[in-house]
Amino acid sequence: GDDAERARAERIAEAVGRARCEVPRERLPIDGWLQRVGEAPLVVGVDTGITHFASAIGTPVVALFSITPSWLLRPQQPA
Repeated sequence: GDDAERARAERIAEAVGRARCEVPRERLPIDGWLQRVGEAPLVVGVDTGITHFASAIGTPVVALFSITPSWLLRPQQPA
C-alpha cells in the first residue's frame, strides 16, 4: 500500500499491542509473504492475495468482506 495505508496499519497495531500483530517494515516479494504467513499463528485480512495464500497453506484466517460476496470468494482451508 501507500504511506497513508501504512500509517493506518501502524495506528491499528499500536492500539492492539505490538506483541499481538506486525506491520512489515518493508515491501516483500511473494515468497517473503508466504514465509511470513506460514510462521504466523493467525492472519487477519481483507479479500486479498495474502489472505488467500495464508488459507491455502493452512494458516488460520479471519477474512473480512464488505462489497465482495464472501459466500463466493471466501478462503478455503485445505483441511
